[in-house]
Amino acid sequence: MDHRHSAIKEAQRSRNSQQSTVSEVATSIGSHVFSVSPPSSSPVVLSLLVLSLLVLSPPGTVAADGYQPSKPIVIPITWDTTTSLYSIPIKNGAPLVLDLAGALVWSTCQQGHRTIPCKSSLCTVANRYRPASCASASGGQPGSADPHCACTAYPYNPVSSQCGSGDLAVVPLSANATDGQHPLFPVSFTTYGPCASDGLLASLPSGAAGVAGLSSTTGKHAHFTPFSFNRN
Repeated sequence: MDHRHSAIKEAQRSRNSQQSTVSEVATSIGSHVFSVSPPSSSPVVLSLLVLSLLVLSPPGTVAADGYQPSKPIVIPITWDTTTSLYSIPIKNGAPLVLDLAGALVWSTCQQGHRTIPCKSSLCTVANRYRPASCASASGGQPGSADPHCACTAYPYNPVSSQCGSGDLAVVPLSANATDGQHPLFPVSFTTYGPCASDGLLASLPSGAAGVAGLSSTTGKHAHFTPFSFNRN
């Protein structure tokens, strides 16, 4: 709570010192707050302070043994002038579009991606976020005892309102560690999310690889937790 109040006060001081042509957005996600101050140039590149990796660990990827302590990262955020959408280059440099209402991180996947077994508790949690408009797949259902069953989950494009189905997979991410004031060193970490077809990227900014859902409506306990946080 103290961190949130400090971030809000700092954002307010920054806003008061800037010209009226610079807009500022302060967004609270659960117990996390980040501020964005876009310049007038185009394309617009902003500075986004993510106070905790739990923000990028959306509902639906909880580890079976709970979640790890949060670690702060900092990453740039870009505003696309064509679509008016914000994205972050966090999937090993590939942009993911920010979705404050979405519950999952999803992206296109490479061949040979690591899948999650159907019997895993991760599969059960991820399937809670299947959109009502998305038909259930015939295979990959949670709870299957088949040792070869790969979990199916359901990515959703919030712009086109299209949904799909794909493997629930390990998603490699990267960013910069921070001491709360300055970027430090590059780090890599992982989360979990459904794989999507290229067709589901329609209406997203050019070059986007997927969507980073940041919804906290289900509570911190329901967040996917990264398994690794490694200095590059």
